[in-house]
Amino acid sequence: MKSEFLKARIYPLALLLSSLIAYLEWGGGQSAFLFEMEGQLFSDLFHQPEHFAHPLILLPLFGQIVLIYLITKPQAKRIGPLVAIISIGILLVFVLLGALLSWNPLMLISILPFLLISLLWMLYYPSLKSQSTQSED
Repeated sequence: MKSEFLKARIYPLALLLSSLIAYLEWGGGQSAFLFEMEGQLFSDLFHQPEHFAHPLILLPLFGQIVLIYLITKPQAKRIGPLVAIISIGILLVFVLLGALLSWNPLMLISILPFLLISLLWMLYYPSLKSQSTQSED
């Protein structure tokens, strides 16, 4: 039971950390990791709050907030992990598309951990829920 409780905290933490290492490159030789871009956004929060209004900023940020909630409250409903994966996944699908179109292996490799952990969680999470339901009976 305790190992299931820890696994329910490790998967969201792994998803959160793997989402932050997404690497993005765009025109003019500019590039950054997602955690650098988020740091810049939060440092400019009071000077330029309109930067948060873009859906590709709000959705992944919302997904990361859901993951933080799941880390602190691992008995959350199944909808929480799905919302987090989809919210962050929307941005990372665009990164994947850009990586494939420009054939940028760094961008491609940087999102693979998130995709793999998401897949593992989707396979693992139903068994965790069924085990906790059986233990309650």
